[in-house]
Amino acid sequence: GNMNLEKCPKCDAKYLRDYDTEGNRKHYTGRRCDKPSCRGRLKDSIINFGEDLPEDELNKALDHAGKADLCLVLGSSLSVTPATDIPERVVENKQKLVIGNLQRTPFHKNATLNIHAFSDVIMQGVMQRLNIPIPPWILRRRVHITCSQDLNNENQKRILIEGRDPNNPDIPFTLFDNIEIIVNQKVIQKLIHQPFAFDLSDCDQQSITIRLHFFGHYNEIPFDLTYANLSNISNNEQFYLLYNPIEGQWRKVTGSDE
Repeated sequence: GNMNLEKCPKCDAKYLRDYDTEGNRKHYTGRRCDKPSCRGRLKDSIINFGEDLPEDELNKALDHAGKADLCLVLGSSLSVTPATDIPERVVENKQKLVIGNLQRTPFHKNATLNIHAFSDVIMQGVMQRLNIPIPPWILRRRVHITCSQDLNNENQKRILIEGRDPNNPDIPFTLFDNIEIIVNQKVIQKLIHQPFAFDLSDCDQQSITIRLHFFGHYNEIPFDLTYANLSNISNNEQFYLLYNPIEGQWRKVTGSDE
Protein backbone atom coordinates (compact mmCIF):
# COMPACT_ATOMS: atom_id res chain seq x y z
CA GLY A 1 0.00 0.00 0.00
CA ASN A 2 0.84 3.68 0.08
CA MET A 3 0.65 5.40 3.46
CA ASN A 4 0.42 8.80 1.73
CA LEU A 5 -2.50 7.98 -0.58
CA GLU A 6 -6.20 8.29 0.21
CA LYS A 7 -8.93 6.92 -2.04
CA CYS A 8 -12.62 7.62 -2.36
CA PRO A 9 -14.51 4.29 -2.66
CA LYS A 10 -17.54 6.18 -3.96
CA CYS A 11 -16.03 7.91 -7.03
CA ASP A 12 -12.49 6.41 -7.16
CA ALA A 13 -10.81 9.81 -6.69
CA LYS A 14 -7.28 9.76 -5.27
CA TYR A 15 -5.57 12.23 -2.94
CA LEU A 16 -1.87 12.31 -2.10
CA ARG A 17 -0.85 13.73 1.28
CA ASP A 18 2.56 14.69 2.59
CA TYR A 19 1.73 12.95 5.86
CA ASP A 20 0.63 9.54 7.14
CA THR A 21 -3.02 8.94 6.17
CA GLU A 22 -3.54 5.79 8.25
CA GLY A 23 -7.19 5.52 9.25
CA ASN A 24 -9.15 3.32 11.63
CA ARG A 25 -9.53 -0.46 11.44
CA LYS A 26 -11.91 -0.03 8.52
CA HIS A 27 -9.40 2.32 6.84
CA TYR A 28 -11.60 5.44 7.08
CA THR A 29 -9.39 8.52 7.61
CA GLY A 30 -12.03 10.99 8.77
CA ARG A 31 -11.71 13.13 5.64
CA ARG A 32 -14.12 13.36 2.73
CA CYS A 33 -13.84 13.60 -1.03
CA ASP A 34 -13.35 17.17 -2.29
CA LYS A 35 -15.85 16.77 -5.11
CA PRO A 36 -19.12 18.55 -4.19
CA SER A 37 -21.12 15.94 -6.09
CA CYS A 38 -19.54 13.10 -4.11
CA ARG A 39 -18.24 13.95 -0.62
CA GLY A 40 -17.59 10.25 -0.02
CA ARG A 41 -15.68 9.07 3.05
CA LEU A 42 -12.00 8.67 2.21
CA LYS A 43 -10.04 5.53 3.00
CA ASP A 44 -6.31 4.99 3.34
CA SER A 45 -4.65 2.64 0.86
CA ILE A 46 -2.56 0.79 3.43
CA ILE A 47 -2.65 -3.00 3.27
CA ASN A 48 -2.62 -4.53 6.73
CA PHE A 49 -1.45 -8.06 7.44
CA GLY A 50 -4.09 -10.55 6.38
CA GLU A 51 -5.81 -8.19 3.93
CA ASP A 52 -6.06 -8.78 0.20
CA LEU A 53 -3.73 -7.07 -2.24
CA PRO A 54 -5.41 -4.70 -4.72
CA GLU A 55 -6.76 -6.89 -7.50
CA ASP A 56 -5.69 -4.68 -10.42
CA GLU A 57 -2.10 -4.30 -9.21
CA LEU A 58 -1.80 -8.01 -8.41
CA ASN A 59 -3.10 -9.05 -11.84
CA LYS A 60 -0.66 -6.70 -13.56
CA ALA A 61 2.22 -8.12 -11.53
CA LEU A 62 1.26 -11.70 -12.40
CA ASP A 63 0.95 -10.75 -16.06
CA HIS A 64 4.43 -9.24 -16.08
CA ALA A 65 5.79 -12.27 -14.22
CA GLY A 66 4.43 -14.49 -16.97
CA LYS A 67 6.41 -12.51 -19.56
CA ALA A 68 9.62 -11.94 -17.59
CA ASP A 69 12.88 -13.73 -18.27
CA LEU A 70 14.29 -12.46 -14.97
CA CYS A 71 12.63 -11.68 -11.64
CA LEU A 72 14.57 -9.78 -8.96
CA VAL A 73 13.19 -10.05 -5.42
CA LEU A 74 14.52 -7.59 -2.83
CA GLY A 75 13.95 -7.64 0.91
CA SER A 76 11.08 -10.12 1.04
CA SER A 77 10.71 -13.27 3.11
CA LEU A 78 8.62 -14.76 0.27
CA SER A 79 6.39 -16.44 2.79
CA VAL A 80 3.01 -14.77 2.24
CA THR A 81 0.63 -15.44 -0.63
CA PRO A 82 -0.48 -14.19 -3.10
CA ALA A 83 2.72 -12.12 -3.40
CA THR A 84 4.71 -15.36 -3.59
CA ASP A 85 2.71 -16.33 -6.69
CA ILE A 86 4.72 -13.74 -8.64
CA PRO A 87 8.19 -15.33 -8.38
CA GLU A 88 6.58 -18.77 -8.47
CA ARG A 89 5.20 -18.01 -11.93
CA VAL A 90 8.69 -17.08 -13.11
CA VAL A 91 10.05 -20.37 -11.76
CA GLU A 92 7.24 -22.34 -13.42
CA ASN A 93 8.18 -20.72 -16.73
CA LYS A 94 11.78 -21.88 -16.16
CA GLN A 95 13.07 -18.32 -16.13
CA LYS A 96 15.67 -16.80 -13.82
CA LEU A 97 14.88 -15.83 -10.24
CA VAL A 98 17.34 -13.74 -8.20
CA ILE A 99 16.59 -13.21 -4.50
CA GLY A 100 18.22 -10.50 -2.41
CA ASN A 101 17.39 -11.03 1.27
CA LEU A 102 19.38 -11.28 4.48
CA GLN A 103 17.82 -14.64 5.40
CA ARG A 104 17.04 -17.76 3.42
CA THR A 105 13.57 -17.90 1.86
CA PRO A 106 11.30 -20.81 0.87
CA PHE A 107 12.41 -20.16 -2.72
CA HIS A 108 16.11 -20.53 -1.89
CA LYS A 109 16.52 -23.73 -3.92
CA ASN A 110 14.48 -22.36 -6.84
CA ALA A 111 16.61 -19.25 -7.24
CA THR A 112 19.24 -18.91 -9.91
CA LEU A 113 21.13 -16.71 -7.47
CA ASN A 114 20.70 -15.88 -3.77
CA ILE A 115 22.36 -12.71 -2.46
CA HIS A 116 22.39 -12.25 1.31
CA ALA A 117 22.90 -8.50 1.54
CA PHE A 118 21.03 -5.25 2.06
CA SER A 119 18.87 -4.10 -0.86
CA ASP A 120 20.80 -0.82 -1.22
CA VAL A 121 24.08 -2.68 -1.57
CA ILE A 122 22.60 -5.02 -4.17
CA MET A 123 21.16 -2.20 -6.27
CA GLN A 124 24.40 -0.24 -6.11
CA GLY A 125 26.14 -3.27 -7.57
CA VAL A 126 23.46 -3.71 -10.25
CA MET A 127 23.72 -0.07 -11.32
CA GLN A 128 27.51 -0.31 -11.40
CA ARG A 129 27.38 -3.41 -13.61
CA LEU A 130 24.93 -1.64 -15.93
CA ASN A 131 27.21 1.41 -15.96
CA ILE A 132 24.31 3.65 -14.92
CA PRO A 133 25.25 6.41 -12.46
CA ILE A 134 22.97 6.82 -9.45
CA PRO A 135 21.78 10.44 -9.45
CA PRO A 136 21.36 12.39 -6.20
CA TRP A 137 17.87 12.11 -4.78
CA ILE A 138 15.80 15.23 -5.42
CA LEU A 139 12.40 15.96 -3.89
CA ARG A 140 9.92 16.96 -6.62
CA ARG A 141 6.83 19.04 -5.94
CA ARG A 142 4.29 20.26 -8.50
CA VAL A 143 2.52 23.54 -7.68
CA HIS A 144 -0.53 24.93 -9.45
CA ILE A 145 -1.62 28.56 -9.00
CA THR A 146 -4.74 30.12 -10.47
CA CYS A 147 -5.75 33.76 -10.28
CA SER A 148 -9.33 34.66 -11.16
CA GLN A 149 -11.11 37.99 -11.36
CA ASP A 150 -13.90 38.81 -8.93
CA LEU A 151 -16.91 39.51 -11.13
CA ASN A 152 -18.31 41.91 -8.55
CA ASN A 153 -15.09 43.83 -7.94
CA GLU A 154 -12.73 44.59 -10.80
CA ASN A 155 -9.94 45.45 -8.35
CA GLN A 156 -10.12 42.15 -6.49
CA LYS A 157 -8.70 38.78 -7.46
CA ARG A 158 -8.88 35.34 -5.89
CA ILE A 159 -5.67 33.30 -5.80
CA LEU A 160 -5.73 29.54 -5.29
CA ILE A 161 -2.56 27.53 -4.54
CA GLU A 162 -2.65 23.75 -4.94
CA GLY A 163 -0.22 20.86 -4.83
CA ARG A 164 -0.45 18.17 -7.50
CA ASP A 165 1.08 14.75 -8.01
CA PRO A 166 4.33 15.29 -9.97
CA ASN A 167 3.46 12.33 -12.20
CA ASN A 168 -0.27 12.92 -12.56
CA PRO A 169 -1.67 16.47 -12.45
CA ASP A 170 -5.19 15.12 -11.91
CA ILE A 171 -4.32 13.86 -8.42
CA PRO A 172 -4.33 16.54 -5.68
CA PHE A 173 -1.32 16.48 -3.34
CA THR A 174 -1.47 18.08 0.11
CA LEU A 175 1.99 19.68 0.21
CA PHE A 176 1.71 22.72 2.44
CA ASP A 177 1.55 22.96 6.20
CA ASN A 178 0.60 26.62 5.87
CA ILE A 179 0.97 29.55 3.48
CA GLU A 180 1.71 33.16 4.39
CA ILE A 181 0.58 36.10 2.27
CA ILE A 182 2.97 39.04 2.52
CA VAL A 183 2.22 42.48 1.06
CA ASN A 184 4.94 45.14 1.21
CA GLN A 185 6.97 42.90 3.54
CA LYS A 186 4.11 42.57 6.02
CA VAL A 187 2.24 39.32 6.68
CA ILE A 188 -1.43 40.10 6.10
CA GLN A 189 -2.82 36.57 6.13
CA LYS A 190 -1.82 33.03 7.13
CA LEU A 191 -3.63 30.12 5.52
CA ILE A 192 -3.66 26.94 7.60
CA HIS A 193 -6.42 24.89 5.96
CA GLN A 194 -7.22 23.69 2.47
CA PRO A 195 -8.23 25.05 0.06
CA PHE A 196 -5.35 27.53 0.22
CA ALA A 197 -7.15 30.47 -1.34
CA PHE A 198 -7.19 34.17 -0.59
CA ASP A 199 -8.51 37.43 -2.02
CA LEU A 200 -6.44 40.50 -2.82
CA SER A 201 -7.51 43.96 -3.92
CA ASP A 202 -5.89 47.34 -4.50
CA CYS A 203 -2.43 45.75 -4.71
CA ASP A 204 -1.48 46.86 -8.20
CA GLN A 205 1.42 48.93 -6.90
CA GLN A 206 2.42 46.72 -3.98
CA SER A 207 4.84 43.79 -3.91
CA ILE A 208 3.31 40.42 -3.03
CA THR A 209 5.06 37.36 -1.62
CA ILE A 210 3.41 33.97 -1.25
CA ARG A 211 5.49 32.04 1.27
CA LEU A 212 5.03 28.28 1.05
CA HIS A 213 5.67 26.33 4.26
CA PHE A 214 6.07 22.57 3.91
CA PHE A 215 5.68 19.75 6.43
CA GLY A 216 9.44 19.47 6.83
CA HIS A 217 9.93 15.71 6.53
CA TYR A 218 13.14 16.45 4.63
CA ASN A 219 13.93 19.67 6.53
CA GLU A 220 12.55 21.70 3.64
CA ILE A 221 12.93 25.43 4.03
CA PRO A 222 10.05 27.76 3.05
CA PHE A 223 9.88 28.91 -0.56
CA ASP A 224 8.91 32.44 -1.58
CA LEU A 225 6.95 33.29 -4.71
CA THR A 226 7.46 37.02 -5.20
CA TYR A 227 5.49 39.27 -7.53
CA ALA A 228 6.02 42.98 -8.21
CA ASN A 229 2.27 43.54 -7.96
CA LEU A 230 -1.09 41.81 -8.29
CA SER A 231 -1.20 42.06 -12.08
CA ASN A 232 2.00 39.99 -12.31
CA ILE A 233 0.30 36.88 -10.93
CA SER A 234 -0.56 34.63 -13.86
CA ASN A 235 -4.13 33.47 -14.38
CA ASN A 236 -2.93 29.89 -14.61
CA GLU A 237 0.60 28.91 -13.62
CA GLN A 238 2.04 25.46 -13.09
CA PHE A 239 5.62 24.70 -12.13
CA TYR A 240 7.85 22.30 -10.23
CA LEU A 241 9.89 22.87 -7.11
CA LEU A 242 12.98 20.69 -6.80
CA TYR A 243 14.59 20.33 -3.39
CA ASN A 244 18.05 18.97 -2.70
CA PRO A 245 18.08 17.88 0.98
CA ILE A 246 21.89 17.86 1.02
CA GLU A 247 22.19 21.46 -0.16
CA GLY A 248 18.98 22.60 1.56
CA GLN A 249 17.85 24.64 -1.44
CA TRP A 250 14.74 24.81 -3.62
CA ARG A 251 14.84 25.35 -7.37
CA LYS A 252 11.82 26.44 -9.43
CA VAL A 253 11.54 24.93 -12.92
CA THR A 254 8.84 24.50 -15.56
CA GLY A 255 9.59 20.81 -16.20
CA SER A 256 10.02 18.06 -13.60
CA ASP A 257 13.32 16.79 -15.01
CA GLU A 258 15.14 20.08 -15.57
